[in-house]
Amino acid sequence: MAAEVFISVTPRDPVIARDGRPFGMGQGNRMRSLAFPVPSMTAGAVRTLIGQLADMRFDEKDVRELKNISVSGPLPCYKGKLFFPAPADIFVYESSSGSEVQRNHVRLRPSQMKPHEGTYPPLSVSPILITNDDKPADSAAFWSSDVMGNWLADLDIVTPPKEQNIDDGYMPPLKQDIRTHVKIDPKLYAAEESMLFSTSGLDFTVQGSTEPLEVSLRVETDRGETAEKLATLGLFNPLGGERRLTLWRGQPNPGWTPPQPVNEAFGKGVQAVRLILATPAVYRDGWRPDWIAPSDNVGIPPHSNVTLKLMSAIVNRWQPVSGFSFERGKTGPKPIRRMVPSGSVYFFKVMQGNPMDLLRDCWLRSTCSGPEVANDGFGLGLWGAWRI
Repeated sequence: MAAEVFISVTPRDPVIARDGRPFGMGQGNRMRSLAFPVPSMTAGAVRTLIGQLADMRFDEKDVRELKNISVSGPLPCYKGKLFFPAPADIFVYESSSGSEVQRNHVRLRPSQMKPHEGTYPPLSVSPILITNDDKPADSAAFWSSDVMGNWLADLDIVTPPKEQNIDDGYMPPLKQDIRTHVKIDPKLYAAEESMLFSTSGLDFTVQGSTEPLEVSLRVETDRGETAEKLATLGLFNPLGGERRLTLWRGQPNPGWTPPQPVNEAFGKGVQAVRLILATPAVYRDGWRPDWIAPSDNVGIPPHSNVTLKLMSAIVNRWQPVSGFSFERGKTGPKPIRRMVPSGSVYFFKVMQGNPMDLLRDCWLRSTCSGPEVANDGFGLGLWGAWRI
């Protein structure tokens, strides 16, 4: 059985996490950033570090062995508590009554079509309808594990406030540190060709707090020596573009287990479950998980024996992911793939099996079928209840 090790990564500088748009000489002069590092970025950094600690030569055999190491994450971690992307099945809005502005939310759930209603083209799943006429309001980007636990258990939560405070369980989006770079031609006293460009990095500092915002990772490896080295880790290591420095440390499990409210809800017996993506997913069939048969929308999630029927889904616009391969013989830009965004929600009806098995076997495990994307940590799943 593979050993589990947890690592915290504390950025010292803004982290460069490029999106898939072209950048470089003759391609573009503005480097844009993703909203949060993607799993393949942290998985590659972990495997490179493991290879360096083991004095590997990074030949074909070493690379194959490193790719078999499962790396899950990245997830934000603050004061020893995990945060998750805000789910897409909440609609936050503001309504005014005189000079007073009230902030509320509604839960988004699959709708039942009436006999005379329909969609074109016909949908194989039930639509999600928003009956509220108010415009959506800005909301937190990440929720603490406490808030998410109540939401997954279908319990009441406080409406995410307009001014988000991470100590209250609601974390705003990471700020972007934009820097402009230029190289002056000493003869012309002007910028050299293609030497005026800007970069954007993710700022992990928390305003008004001395506690750092970290990134939490879970590593599973069969190599006992590697697990011991990672558990006692304490060093600076580069992460992302421009080799910006981050502090890597072994840490106790900060909460990669189901919250108590979710355990209690499932313990009472549930007939319908929700899957919320904690990290972006890469599915072969686009928005639909690979293990769901398109013919009847029925399937069994990886690592599980519970049969589920897909009833509906809330999936935001796809996101591009690319990267740069340093593997020998394959050095160069990676092809662009389309990701299902984190926070996307899938609604299922339980057809067969015990839903508690989903919490035991599938909590924060990859829902992707491909071994490479699963080992990279794409498509980590949070499981919750809902009422049909």
